[in-house]
Formats: sequence, C-alpha cells, structure tokens
Amino acid sequence: MRLMDGGRVEVVVETGSCTDPGSVELEESRTEVTVSATTVSTGDDCTSEGVLETTRIRLTSPIGDRAVVDASTGDEVPYVVCADEPEHPLCDV
Repeated sequence: MRLMDGGRVEVVVETGSCTDPGSVELEESRTEVTVSATTVSTGDDCTSEGVLETTRIRLTSPIGDRAVVDASTGDEVPYVVCADEPEHPLCDV
C-alpha cells in the first residue's frame, strides 16, 4: 500500500485469469484505517499469470499516526508515504 500524501491512498490487489477486481474499501476510525479488498471469480480456468490492479481512495482525514489494518487478518499493513520517501520503489509512478 502506498500513501501518495496524507490523504490519498493507493491499494494494489493481485488478480488473474480467473478473477476480476472486486472492491477496495476503507473504514476509518480515530485510531486506525481498515483496508478490505475483494476479487470476483470469472469462472475461467486459473493460470499462474497475475495482474496488479491499483485503486486510489481519498481518506476522509489525513492518516496521521493511525495504524493501517488488513480487514481479513487483523494484521497491521506496512505502507510508504511517498511525500516523505519519493525515491522509494513503490513511489516511482
């Protein structure tokens, strides 16, 4: 995950020959931002090819010191703030 600045988030989801992008949703609280991403089955046979799909979402308030959490695992999600680290490989857009 990449924060373009304090208020815009980019979430990357891997899809493939048997899945299409579903939805990416953020739920914000005072202490954390929870990220939920889904894919939708196409009914096609799966191959080993993956495609990275990027979704951009604007936060209702800047990330600040809130944790970013994966909705499916409850784990904290690492992210890069591109305004602070413009040379980071994830920020090279």
